[in-house]
Amino acid sequence: SFLAHASLGVALRRKGLLDESIAACREAVRLKLDYYYSHLLLGLALNLKGLHKEAAVAFREAIRLNPNSVESCNGLGNALDGQNKLDEAIRWYKKAIEINPKDALPHYNLGRMARRQGKLDEAIDWYRKAIKLDPNYAPSHCNLGSALSKQGKLEEAIAACRKALKIDPKYAGAHINLSVAMRAREFMQNYEMKHEFIKRLHSRYRAEGI
Repeated sequence: SFLAHASLGVALRRKGLLDESIAACREAVRLKLDYYYSHLLLGLALNLKGLHKEAAVAFREAIRLNPNSVESCNGLGNALDGQNKLDEAIRWYKKAIEINPKDALPHYNLGRMARRQGKLDEAIDWYRKAIKLDPNYAPSHCNLGSALSKQGKLEEAIAACRKALKIDPKYAGAHINLSVAMRAREFMQNYEMKHEFIKRLHSRYRAEGI
């Protein structure tokens, strides 16, 4: 049945067997064309495979069948992001929030978009909103830490990365961002110490007429 193929598609995707997942989802779509969830599942698998254009087609069909599917709108945003169509992606993330303002994922994705556009203050704001909605989503903390680090707010950045690692100790991105922030803090501390030493040395030279 189409439900069996849809369920199989989910299981295969979770195992990382994307080609098999795509095949199962396509069969679910073939068996019942008007079931939006099969199109959504197909879009998710295609997107993970890097087939963003095909994924966008699947997500658009899912949205046509169920305009209030937050996951489909968010998925379409991701597919458009994969094609570097940032303005379109942003519109669909905002549409997802319009449907369900309490869903953290599109807030997080809008943070990613703002960061890619160099709008760090806006990115930080979106990440904080995502964290408020879902405090246990490690990527929100990790990306918040990265954005704060770029602003030179190193203590806050370190705290955010550590929070991400508390949630997911194996999160490679958080380990990298934490290491970068801590090295930057060490550099700044050493710079400030050297600067203070030179300043005091010059003061002593002046006092002693050297």
